[in-house]
Amino acid sequence: MTGPGIVAWLAGEVFDLSLGEALGRVMRRRAEGARHILQEELSRAQINVADAADKDEAAAMVFEYTEAARQGAARRNLRMLAQIMAGQLVTPPIYANDFLRWSRIVADLSREEIIVIAAFHREFEDPPPSHPERTIFRRVADSLTKSSVVRSGDDLEAVVQGLSRTGLFIQQSGATGGAMAGGTIYVPSPRLSDLMKLVNIEEVLGEPDR
Repeated sequence: MTGPGIVAWLAGEVFDLSLGEALGRVMRRRAEGARHILQEELSRAQINVADAADKDEAAAMVFEYTEAARQGAARRNLRMLAQIMAGQLVTPPIYANDFLRWSRIVADLSREEIIVIAAFHREFEDPPPSHPERTIFRRVADSLTKSSVVRSGDDLEAVVQGLSRTGLFIQQSGATGGAMAGGTIYVPSPRLSDLMKLVNIEEVLGEPDR
């Protein structure tokens, strides 16, 4: 095979075959990792799926979880999703919509955003004696800059503003200092506190990147 024929073959059939095999390997690796994480979290919980309706809802939650894995959600994100699912399965009635709401927030979080979320949660759960938002923001900024998670306070401000898309952070007007935009500061919302009750954030942070 020579000339245009071999070019068409290499760029056509061989490329398609190689791409298909590569994608197959990637998807199998993702599926194996996602399955292992889910099995770990479900085995810890005392699952009590009571009736057929609950089983259908539980199945819908697994489908949503596997879709997140298929779309490339990182192990940290999958760990969070598996912990949320296990917690919801413990106490029926089970509603897949509740899991779906969290899945759409959690699956899209970056590693940097998860670390920032955890850092702010720690500070607001155990604030310093005098804890205006600007003080907490500065403490988080100093800590995450030292650990090279962010480059500066401005970089942290950009991350927090981006997290407002999730509802985990909200704008608070009339404050001074911190992650401000025209006199507005971003602070953790009650939804962030709800999420932290559903996950073990230290285990999530300890999850390897791959």
